[in-house]
Amino acid sequence: TPDEVTALAAAGVNALQVLPRHGGPVVRGARTLDDTGSERAYLPVRRVLSSIGQSLERGLGWTVFEPNGEALWNTVRRSVEDYLQTLFRGGAFAGTTPDEAYFVRCDRTTMTQADLDAGRLVCLVGVAPLVPAEFVLLRVVKRTAVP
Repeated sequence: TPDEVTALAAAGVNALQVLPRHGGPVVRGARTLDDTGSERAYLPVRRVLSSIGQSLERGLGWTVFEPNGEALWNTVRRSVEDYLQTLFRGGAFAGTTPDEAYFVRCDRTTMTQADLDAGRLVCLVGVAPLVPAEFVLLRVVKRTAVP
């Protein structure tokens, strides 16, 4: 019944419902079991975040050969911003300006001295998949050349 589907959706369960006009069972809902109240509870948001994370993981693999310093941070920041700008122009994020849609931070505020000493590059990426300027955060950690 519609009430049962609503109750299941509130619990993060995507019900199967037989709808003859669709030729059989249909998944009703697009939620995950995330009960924190965040946008990550929605499958489309989770898919976008997963896709971004995987793309950054692959696309930043070259950092392992670079010294961890400001030159690398600037290059990585520009590269990630270019990628997110492409997604923004394609309608992947909410907002009418890039500032409302995403941000990238890759500097001394995202890394400790221990990170630098261990050859870890840490970037913070925020995207607004549903509401402008309400960012869901991704923490990106990559290996760099150890000094």
